[in-house]
Parts: sequence; structure tokens; C-alpha cells
Amino acid sequence: MSRVVVIGAGLAGLLAAGRLVQGGAEVILIGFGIGGLQLGHGCLDVLGRLPMTGRPTRPAVPGEPAASAKPALGDTAGNEHPAACLGAAGGRPEPGGSRQSAGGMPGETGCEDDRHRRDPQPPGLVQTPLAAVDGLPGTHPYRVLGRRAIKAGMGFAADFFGPGLLTGGLAGNLLLPTALGVLRPTAYASPSMVGPLDEVVVVGLRQLKDFQPGLLAENLRRTLPAARVRSHWVDLPARAGEADSSALHYARALAEPRYRRRFVQMIGRVARGSETLLLPAILGLAAGDWQAIARAWQRPVAEVPLPPPSVPGMRLNSHALARLRAAGVRIIDGSRVTGLRGNARVHAVQIATAGHPTAIGCDAVIHAGGGFESGTLALDSRGRLTERLGLPVWRPAGPAFVADRRADQPLWRAGLLVDAQARVLDQAGLPVYENLFAAGGILAGAVRWREYSGEGIAAASALRAAEGALA
Repeated sequence: MSRVVVIGAGLAGLLAAGRLVQGGAEVILIGFGIGGLQLGHGCLDVLGRLPMTGRPTRPAVPGEPAASAKPALGDTAGNEHPAACLGAAGGRPEPGGSRQSAGGMPGETGCEDDRHRRDPQPPGLVQTPLAAVDGLPGTHPYRVLGRRAIKAGMGFAADFFGPGLLTGGLAGNLLLPTALGVLRPTAYASPSMVGPLDEVVVVGLRQLKDFQPGLLAENLRRTLPAARVRSHWVDLPARAGEADSSALHYARALAEPRYRRRFVQMIGRVARGSETLLLPAILGLAAGDWQAIARAWQRPVAEVPLPPPSVPGMRLNSHALARLRAAGVRIIDGSRVTGLRGNARVHAVQIATAGHPTAIGCDAVIHAGGGFESGTLALDSRGRLTERLGLPVWRPAGPAFVADRRADQPLWRAGLLVDAQARVLDQAGLPVYENLFAAGGILAGAVRWREYSGEGIAAASALRAAEGALA
């Protein structure tokens, strides 16, 4: 049995660990701090918007200023990474229909399974993620890994979490309302977020300051002129006497039967006719909580994601950790990986422990430690771009930042470049170690939050990396 160390407990690390244990490997998952899944919206984005400008073109040597402009490694006329590999062609979306919902607007298919799709797409947004992959730069992770990896990764993620936690697919993006009342594209979402938007009452809780129902309703009316949208406030603290509650406070309070009955009664009186109850995402931490509450109201319900911590994200994270622990994955939480030991291959991972560093022997390593947001990538005051383990970082040639704040900043595309097997590449385009793979936010070539692509990149690269480690 091979031993694989996975660095990072975000979505990429969790999915990689799940695939590895499925393949019979001994898995050690090392996480430091809260996983990124709990900070997200609880959806799995694949590709919602095409990037604006910029691409990574060369590796930055640790200690070298990020803003230097030198000829790009492997820079070709076709804008391709030397290891770029295109996969199989993706499928076409189903034809549209007529129902309006939280997952779509007029023009959706009338088929029950696809009632949340929309066609045509709104300006600037991607309708079908796979069909848009060819429009990405050659250095984008999707182009390097290929469409097959995207399909396989998202298929594995959907199976890993199950239909109780995720609905959707790659045939077309869902369009879901945000707390600001605009619609954002995503491929997979919690079933609790998907509901009809023809008639809506947006319900706010006065103690929940992160959710303003009037603002959401006003903007949603502009977005959906044909919809009937109103807002309503309810005075119901999560805890007695509390003036300022969080989404997590409400989710925990709803686990108590007496509070849940009171909550259901008060909210239930707000709705009229066939209105959908549009609520902040607070309907319990367990996967089935929202369904039980919705059954009590006997009407459509749709949750709206809020700023972190994310209740839908916590549902996904709890489910993933429970599955991994049950499968025998060893989880080391709160230890930071400080180095890799080996020559052509990594034979041990060094972690910081009390008193002295500890080495963990391994047959392969998957680096899913995230990018700038996790501190794995860092830019110092002199413009030097580094990666925590000393791996070669790729970045766009030229300045790290541009004056136009609306444009994609080149620096955000920095990260590790990988080949089609998700192996980390060095300055010559060759694997740094034969058994070192990377997945998720550490990969170069994407502005994940701008493209709505973070979870898709995590899933596709995690599966490729895991399969490479199992080979």
C-alpha cells in the first residue's frame, strides 16, 4: 500500500484524499487553519466568466522581483504551455424552456431535471462551462488538464457529496441570487439554494446584519423585471437578548426543536399565495435540516449565501471530513508543512511540531495548500514572489499590477505550473519531483474569483493529482 501525503484541507485536498483512499492508498491529510470550503458560498463553480487579461508566462526564481519582464519560458505563438493538453470535446446544452427559478430565468428547459438552466446567457457570463474552455489561455489549468479532467473531477465531486448536498451539472450554469440581489453563475449548488423566482418574498432577520432584504429585493426586481418581489423583516434573535447574530448562530439555534418550531411559525406567516421564501443561508448545519424546515412551510424555499463563515460550505466540509475519517484517512490539523525531502522523488514531508520538526515518509505528495489567500504564495515589500516550500512560482511577464482596477491584476495568475498529470514543473518545464503533484488554488493561470472557476479547478486538478499519485 502506497502512502500519500496531501497538503491542504480545502476542497482540492479533501477530494484528492477521497480519490486516493478509494484507490487503496494510505492517506495523510495535513491542514493548517480553517479549510477554504467553509469560507466559500457552498457552491461548486466551474466557469462563469471568461478572464479579461493576463496570463502566467515564466517562473519566478525565489528572491527575484515579481515585476521584472523577461522572455517567457515556453512562450509560443499559440499561447500554449509546453505541457498543455486538450481533452475530449464537451457536450452541448439541452434546449431551453420556460420556467423562471433561482437557478435560471425565462428560456429554461421544461424538463424537470433541467428546470434551473437558462438560455440565453446574460451579458458577460458563461452559459456552458465546457463549451467555453477553448476560449481560455493555454496556461489556464483547464487547458493544461483537459476537458476530460474537468468532467471526471466534477463527476467525482458530485458523487462524493451526494444529491442531498449538491444539484446541477456541466450542461449549463445555474444562476443564483446573491445577498446583493444579482445573479451569479455556478455549476453545482446546494438544493436549498434553488427555487422558483416568479413570486418571491425576501425575509430578513433584524439581528442578522449581513443580510438586507430590501436591498436584495430591489436589485432582484431590476434583474428580473417580470418577477414579483417584495421584502419583509422578522424580529427573531438566534439567542435571547442578542442584538447581533451571525448565520452560524442561527444554524446552531435551529438544531434545538423548540426554537425551530418558533422559527417555522414566524417565517411561515410571512408568505402569501405561491411565493418562494428567499432566506439567508442559515437553515441548519446538517444536510437534511433545510428540507425538514421547507416541508413544514409546504412551499418553495431558497437560501442565499452570506459572507463567511458559510453555513452551506460548512455542510460540505463536515460531510467530507466525516467520509474521510470513516475511510481511515489520518488527518493532522494545525501543523504547517515546512519542507520536502528528496532528490528526484520526494521521500518525506517535514512538518512543524512542538520542539522540533517531524518528517513523515511518503511515496507521493499532493500540494493543495492554496495560493495568496492561505499564505502559501507571498509577495514581499521588494516585489519578490515566493512559495512556502521553495517551489518555482510562475507569474505573468511585466508588471505585477496594472492601473485599471477593473482589469484582472497579473499577479493573481501567479502560482505553480503543472503538466497534464498535475506534476509540478520547474523552470525548464520538467517535473520538480516525479511524485510531487499540485491541485487547487496553488495552480497558476487563473483568476478564480473573477472567473467563477475555483471549485472546478480544485476538482479537476485534485482528481488528476490523485490518479497520478496512485499510478
